[in-house]
Amino acid sequence: YNDAFEHREAFAMEYRLRRHDGEYRWVSDQGVPRFEADGAFAGYVGACIDITDSKRAMEAVEDINAELENRVAERTAELLAANRELEGFTFAASHDLRAPLGRINSFSTLLESRYRDRLEGDGLLFLDFIRQNAIRLNQLVEDLLSHARVAQQVVELQPLDLAAVVQSVLQDSAEDIREADAEIRLSLPPCRVLGDAHILSQALSNLVGNALKYSAAAAPPVIEIGVEEVDGRVRLWVRDNGIGFDMVYHDRIFEMFRRLHTYSQYEGTGIGLALVKRAMERIGGRAWAESRPGQGATFFLELQVAETADA
Repeated sequence: YNDAFEHREAFAMEYRLRRHDGEYRWVSDQGVPRFEADGAFAGYVGACIDITDSKRAMEAVEDINAELENRVAERTAELLAANRELEGFTFAASHDLRAPLGRINSFSTLLESRYRDRLEGDGLLFLDFIRQNAIRLNQLVEDLLSHARVAQQVVELQPLDLAAVVQSVLQDSAEDIREADAEIRLSLPPCRVLGDAHILSQALSNLVGNALKYSAAAAPPVIEIGVEEVDGRVRLWVRDNGIGFDMVYHDRIFEMFRRLHTYSQYEGTGIGLALVKRAMERIGGRAWAESRPGQGATFFLELQVAETADA
């Protein structure tokens, strides 16, 4: 303010005045310098405007915004608590189902091994039905437990050699790859990312299994795994030459229990890709896919570069 007057510059300020009746009012005071023809300073031209009402309106809006933010924070906390409770229930329920399900599997296996030759017609059909659904239910329970573990597991972010993680997952999946007679093509330049080794391995393992399943009819199945750095982030992709899917269903395939095909067409529980999405969220990454029907699919996992994260 003083500089403006000293150097004859325009000024603008807001301040509070107390009127003769004791009420405080807010005033916006603005002015610009006026000069004579010879350049001599002739004074200021400006206006004082009572902005009390607008000030009060702004304060009211700020109060409303603060209240809304508090409500959003409360609702978010409630949702997080409910989600944790649901995840805990899922874990406990799935864990408790393992015991009776194990007995069903054991006794149906005994029944089949000891008495199958005594059964005929509907008896054999019913026995096969029990065995098939027990196996399917067991897989569902295991997948639910895996998803719950990812959600509840303590995350330990650390620099990881991404190529080493990929090689480890492929080694664990070697038998499935051999049985599928699949060709694996790798493009893995040296790269270190910030992540949790166990959680990242789970996500990648699910993508490899998914690629093997949906490219089974290809001759031969080809799975490409590669890495590239884009805008300071690392993208790991898993590409197959399988049946693909319509991008209209992109978001749906990452939801729990959402399937694009019947169980008789492709086995599965509808949890695998939901686990991938959840796993990437836990380690500060994201997952998405690109595909066309009949032209295979490419799934992407995006991660932080370790050096960038440490800097």
